[in-house]
Amino acid sequence: MNTTVYTSIEESAAAAWRDFEAEADCWPFQSFDFVEAWLGTVGCAEGVEPCIVTVADSAGEPLMLLPLALQKRGPLRTLSWIGGVMADYKAPLIARDLEGKLDYGAFASIWAEIRNTLPAHDMVTFEAQPELIGAQRNPFATLSRHPHSSLSHYARLEGDFDSFLAQTRSSKSRWRLRRKYQRLQELGEVEFVIPETPSEIEAIMRSVIEHKSRRYSELGVRDRFAMPGVREFCLKLATEGPRGLTHVSALTLDGEVVAGHWGLAFRKRFFFLFPSYGGGDVQRLSPGVLLLQHLFQWCFENGIEEFDFTVGDESYKDLWCDVDLELFHHVEATSLRGVAPAAVESASTRLKRAIKNSDRLWPIAKRARSVLGHTLSGLRSQ
Repeated sequence: MNTTVYTSIEESAAAAWRDFEAEADCWPFQSFDFVEAWLGTVGCAEGVEPCIVTVADSAGEPLMLLPLALQKRGPLRTLSWIGGVMADYKAPLIARDLEGKLDYGAFASIWAEIRNTLPAHDMVTFEAQPELIGAQRNPFATLSRHPHSSLSHYARLEGDFDSFLAQTRSSKSRWRLRRKYQRLQELGEVEFVIPETPSEIEAIMRSVIEHKSRRYSELGVRDRFAMPGVREFCLKLATEGPRGLTHVSALTLDGEVVAGHWGLAFRKRFFFLFPSYGGGDVQRLSPGVLLLQHLFQWCFENGIEEFDFTVGDESYKDLWCDVDLELFHHVEATSLRGVAPAAVESASTRLKRAIKNSDRLWPIAKRARSVLGHTLSGLRSQ
């Protein structure tokens, strides 16, 4: 097995990546364009050092490409997948016939061999690794692992939009949504908008970010758009990335965004990532759900076969989804210095899953989080 390590996306690394990606199974979060935009914004702001690994067999045929990151956290050097919180699924790119070429039962030894070629690090934290990449098993999901605190959910889009809607929503629910749309139209001109120019994209993204940040505050969770480089990343990928990878949309009322979304479309799969909606009385008409219906219809009209809500067990996903995807964490210490932090990380992962899967503890945790969010929001506004 031949391993090559690149510490930047230099020309040779970029060429190898693009060539392999065209033939490999992968998620959009590990596509070259996604990673390049992330490294130039979030990665740069966080001081991430790229560690791009290509793995080939003895004949030189590529088997895997690993988009890894080295990062200092205090005295520790941690190895993780590139993408941070912006990558809902973290995994390698793998050859489409990898399962026929690689002994998955011996992958722990193969990984140890690969890891020994990498720059020095104290700890490995591989989060949110999906069980599958394309139709193949993810070899990294065979390592020692802890289940993610939530599942991922997606819907298979079969038939046409009308039949899909009839299968997923009751006749009464469909009538209510039609009535809400009519009432929204009574308030002004309603449009489903997919912006094309950079200025149009930026205008909608400003509303998406504003609405989403408000919602993060209400829930008492960390505002992703307040994290260094995240706004720049979303705009960069949407305005400078390859056409069709990023999908920005909005439902507008007299030109004002009442619901918006930033997501991805990749290999006939749509990724519903950052939905948002404004405040005010218009929210009683469920503009976020109405926008979601428009997105489903757009997917049917554009050959999309799967609609991926990604990670999270929000109840509304049960209305639409028919498939679950398991995700796993892998944590290991690779030096004496990393032993204690790795143990803490593993314990934290198990505790979070236990809380989220407890009918008694999870409602308490959500209420406490919401109260904290409102309190901090009030303090910031003073």
